This record gives sequence, structure tokens and C-alpha cells, in this order.
Amino acid sequence: MIGVGVLRGALAFGLGLAGGIVVLAVLTYAYPELWLPVAFGGLGSGLMFLEPWAVKRGIVWPLSIGLIAAVTSGWFATATGSSRQIDVMFGPSLIFLPIVGGAFLVFVVVQWRMPAKQRRAGWWMLVTVTMAYIVSMASSSVGGAGRMVTFLTHYLHMSLDDAHQVVHIVRKSIHFSFYGFLGCTARNAAANAGEKMAVVLRYGLLWTLLVASFDEFRQSSQPGRNGSIYDVMLDMAGAIVFLAILTWFASKSQGSRKLSS
Repeated sequence: MIGVGVLRGALAFGLGLAGGIVVLAVLTYAYPELWLPVAFGGLGSGLMFLEPWAVKRGIVWPLSIGLIAAVTSGWFATATGSSRQIDVMFGPSLIFLPIVGGAFLVFVVVQWRMPAKQRRAGWWMLVTVTMAYIVSMASSSVGGAGRMVTFLTHYLHMSLDDAHQVVHIVRKSIHFSFYGFLGCTARNAAANAGEKMAVVLRYGLLWTLLVASFDEFRQSSQPGRNGSIYDVMLDMAGAIVFLAILTWFASKSQGSRKLSS
């Protein structure tokens, strides 16, 4: 027979899911594009829930709630602003800030209740979530190339063509490096939880793919921005290169420790 506890859990999950669908339907009716940040945050939460090491440490709930609220807040803060402004005081974005703050406090409490050696995984996961939040704002029209081009032409007196070429190289380098570092933060979270190498690398690559896809998907709907599958490929290349270098250094370090012992 199915236990009462299991039935209660299934009922609570069903009611929570139904309530979430209703809230999402109402919000997306008022803000048609809101499904994108909510879906992004939900998929990120799903990645965390699929990892037993994260669930066991109790950090999934505060991190997932904080991720969804932070990404949605970042989306609202840039959905109404011009290409030169982030409107963090826009009412709907402020609604989610207490949720983010509460989730962060719960996360810190959970972290400090753990043994010191087990805290590193949580802190690395927090960095990963924070980087996802940054992307939720930078993927809007706010993150366009216009300001960089203006700076080079106005202050460094470059020609418009030269400025565009320099900005193109700089932005692609930032893409490569940012997502390389993002992959490493997720990888370090799993590695510090004692996971096997296959899990560690998978986690880093999946987080990179998720955030990069959201980044380009949102850019495709923003004025002055263009989403590109090639940028996703560049982001994944950055993650692969950074993860390969980090894995090589980690294996060398482990080898030297074994020799010294």
C-alpha cells in the first residue's frame, strides 16, 4: 500500500504545480514574454534537483527559488528600460527582491549548518546562480554593442568600421571567457561534493548550454540584438576549453599529492 506520507507529498506537489501554472498563466497574460525567464529559472532548478549531492545538502530549495526570483527580477528590470538604462526600481522587479533576499538568508543558514569541508560546493553553486542572474540582465537591449562603439569613436577617435571590428573581437572574447568560467563554477560545485569526473563535466556543460541558450533566445527578441546559434557554439567551446584546462590542472595536482604521500 502507498503510505499516507507519500500521498500527502504527491498532493502537495500537485497543488504546488497547479498553483504555479495558474500564477504563470496570469503573469504571462499581463507580460507575454515572462515565460522565458520563468522557464529558464525552472530548468536551472531542475538541473539542481537532478543532482543527489545538491539535494542532500539542502541547498536546492533556496537556490532554485532564488534563481527563479532573481532571473525574473532581472528580466523585469531590463524589459522596460532603454538601451542605456537598467530600471531596477520598476515595480514588478522589486516584488521579487524580498524573495531573493529570503532565499539567500535560508541558503546561508543551511550552509553554516554543514561541516566546513562540505560548504565549498554550495558557495560555487551560488556563484553559478549569480552568473545566470547577470545574463538575465545583460541579454536585454541593455547589453548591446552600441555603448562600446560610441566610447571608441567618441573618446578614442576610431573610425566606425574599426570600432565595430574591435567591439566584435572584444565581445566574442568576453563570451568565450564568461561561459568558460561559468562552466568551471558549476564543475567546481560538483567536484567539491565528491562527484565522479563524468558527473562533474556533465554538470558544467549542461549549465553552460542552459544559460547560453537563454542568452541567445532572449537576444533574438530584443531591439538592436540578434540571437545566434553560433554564439551558443562559441560559449560551449569556451566551457570545453576551460574545463579541459581545469581538469588537467586538477589531475596534475592529485598526481603530485599522491607522489608526496
